[in-house]
Amino acid sequence: MTEPTDSFMEHVMDFEHGVSEKFLNTLRCPVCQGALGFHSSVAKGACVSKGSLGCSPCGRNYPIEDGIPHLFVEWVLPAPGSDHPFPQYLLSPAHLQERAKKVGADRIVLSRTIDPRGFFHRKLQTPLTILRLFLWFGVVAALFLGDTPLLFFFGSGFVLDFVLMAYSKRRQYKFELAQLLAFARKGVLHEKDITVSIPDAAEPDFHGRVENRTEEIESVLTGWPFQGKEVLHVGCGGENEGDINSVYLNRGAKLTGLDVFAPGLKTFKKRFKSEGVLAEALRIPFRNEQFDFSNGTDIIEHVHDPFRFLEENWRVLRPGGGLLLITPNRCRARRGLGFVNPFLFFQGVLGHFYPSTLPPPELMCRHRDFIFFHTSFSQKELTAMLTRAGFLIDWVGIKAYRGPGKRFRKKLERIPFLHTLNDSLFVLARKPQVRS
Repeated sequence: MTEPTDSFMEHVMDFEHGVSEKFLNTLRCPVCQGALGFHSSVAKGACVSKGSLGCSPCGRNYPIEDGIPHLFVEWVLPAPGSDHPFPQYLLSPAHLQERAKKVGADRIVLSRTIDPRGFFHRKLQTPLTILRLFLWFGVVAALFLGDTPLLFFFGSGFVLDFVLMAYSKRRQYKFELAQLLAFARKGVLHEKDITVSIPDAAEPDFHGRVENRTEEIESVLTGWPFQGKEVLHVGCGGENEGDINSVYLNRGAKLTGLDVFAPGLKTFKKRFKSEGVLAEALRIPFRNEQFDFSNGTDIIEHVHDPFRFLEENWRVLRPGGGLLLITPNRCRARRGLGFVNPFLFFQGVLGHFYPSTLPPPELMCRHRDFIFFHTSFSQKELTAMLTRAGFLIDWVGIKAYRGPGKRFRKKLERIPFLHTLNDSLFVLARKPQVRS
């Protein structure tokens, strides 16, 4: 136990503004996993509003502010060329520089912050959809008339559309690499650096409006027992994650939140009367085998080392514990119903089985004026990482989860091959039971 400091002041607060002594005892140093000591002069069971935690093994100290333990320590990514099973997903200044040099993005000089949506504006979706349907009308008419030149003309339209989309994606990839490099040089590559001043009311919903999200998650978790179980929500957020938190609380689970966004944690504690900690998802500050389940919805696409994220979740789960992941599908058909173009359709379907045939992944996203790192995975890529991290795959699916035209895209879920083009990967994985 560490010695109390003169600045260590604690106040008896209601749960909304304080953290319980019992919860503090479950925390561990995010760097060395050592036990954390604290001093309390209040009655047993009271809540701590302000103070600090200390780690005896490594000597680090962590503050408690507004009832939230601040245990954020950024994970140091391995250097390029080091022994890492999935180096292509690492995001550090050195890795960005290496990737940018390969495609010439290191030579791009940006005069202003790029808009990831600027390469393809949503207003183009309707015209492109109409164009692609018109091309199909022309192809069918040419086949009916037996007019080979006309068939070639309309077929060439699909080829031109495919080439232009491929060029647009490669160009966007280069500019996004250049922008992320610029962020890294300014020291604002991590989301914590660009969300620190955002109030919870303005916290970005990273994927826009999501309809019936609760129903989708509940359907995947059908049969999983939560009564009395301890659930960790990594990226618990604030207002935007309320529906997901309710899924577990309504089933009798004890919920713990983790996020890098302090205003969101305050909202989480106030609304759900649950404990929360400000920490890095790659350094989860809890002991081994602490939780029965971990919720990782819409988070793995944001972290700078997704494999480390999975390893940390595996570590804090008890044997038999589960992990739910939801993340954008890299094979999804976007941009004006891209699957209407047969070349884009076959590229998406083929990429589901052979990710190397896909265009470069997205690297950034924008919501309001908030621009940040954001990527995607194919089902094969994600399940490979989960398996390597030690998880067993209980269930995996590709579902219509967000965005326009969801009712139509829901019908694609049951159609072979077409379902691979839906927008979101759902994976329910499990940590194996310890053999006797």
